[in-house]
Amino acid sequence: MLKTKTKYKSGATSIYVVVIATLLFSVITVSFVRIIISELSNSAKDELAQAAYDSALAGVEDAKIAIGEYQKCVNGLTACTPDMLDLGTTFLGGSGGTSYTDIEDQCSLVGKALNRTSGGEVFIKEDTTGTTETTTEQYYTCVLMNGATSDYLASLGSATSARVIPLRPVGGNAGAVAAVRLSWYSKDNGTTQNFMGSKFKKANVDYTPPVISAQIIQTANSFTLSQFESASGDQTNRGTVFLIPSNAVSATRIIGTDAFIESNTHDQATAPYEVKCDGTSSDYMCNEIILRLPDPIGENRNIDTFFLVVSLPYGKPETDFKVEMCTDINCNNLVAFDQVQIAIDSTGRANDMYSRVETRVELSSGTFPFPEFALQATGDQEDAIKKNFYVTKNCWYVESNGAVQTCADSNNTDTP
Repeated sequence: MLKTKTKYKSGATSIYVVVIATLLFSVITVSFVRIIISELSNSAKDELAQAAYDSALAGVEDAKIAIGEYQKCVNGLTACTPDMLDLGTTFLGGSGGTSYTDIEDQCSLVGKALNRTSGGEVFIKEDTTGTTETTTEQYYTCVLMNGATSDYLASLGSATSARVIPLRPVGGNAGAVAAVRLSWYSKDNGTTQNFMGSKFKKANVDYTPPVISAQIIQTANSFTLSQFESASGDQTNRGTVFLIPSNAVSATRIIGTDAFIESNTHDQATAPYEVKCDGTSSDYMCNEIILRLPDPIGENRNIDTFFLVVSLPYGKPETDFKVEMCTDINCNNLVAFDQVQIAIDSTGRANDMYSRVETRVELSSGTFPFPEFALQATGDQEDAIKKNFYVTKNCWYVESNGAVQTCADSNNTDTP
């Protein structure tokens, strides 16, 4: 019987290895190419997003310029163009122009008032490297303004520890403001609660949310300066309350009119008020604390001398805050601020990428120097002011070298 012999040739295994290695390297190469293309695409989108954001900011800056130019023209410093009057009538409570209600007409008012465009988008710039594919065109497409804001938004910190806010309601009836609603310490400031738990702040401890003081300043149509230092029945021209955040059951959300009156009655000791700050609001940890306002002495509140001063007594931590005006003592109905802040809403684009920015500007600064106290010590340790207090039935005083003497030991006959 003949046996069949199978013959094998060398090299078959090498072919399989080459094929598998080629496929593996192909997959790796394709993966790297995809990653590179994806990163290039993301980088291009990021650049367009930044360019669109810059375009929106350019719209905000033009809105600020337009507000300034409008103020100049209505005060007689420059001539008012028809487009400028249209902008003032539509956005800033002015008169003499057309009040536009169509959104497309409103969007182009800032550009038209500054003679940037006759309508539509305002061209900013074009970046190009010589090819159509890499050309970036920047515009701001719509800038809207609103001079009747439902609230006042600002921040307090070590640099700006007080804000003086005109309480000027739309309609001009200051007597219709029965209360203000105060919220502070937004989630952007922090989410940690470290309540003070007592009436006084411990050194080198940042309590969150911070203590806030609120001072009401108001007058009737006629007043005397002495009325700022006294209360008359249930009326006062000035009063200050200190609000300590708390999560205690006894903490309140409503501060009555008597709090302001008692603070201006010098024969009474007024303690700070613990207010409810439980962080339940989506915006602020201390949310919607209602301050009920007394009438000024003589009633008939004057809108030109009606202010709320919001302060940060300890200077830190930094906090955002919001103020709203109410027509009833429970703040069920709000009234808008009239030209206290201007809300600017600007949309910019770069090619087909859009960005939108919202901000607030003020026609007059609320950060002018305001006397919060008579003396301030800004240093620490050696630079700080040191005080020693003595309670005694005798007359004692301390010399600069630290020696303690009685009045009888010196030639000084005055009682320290």
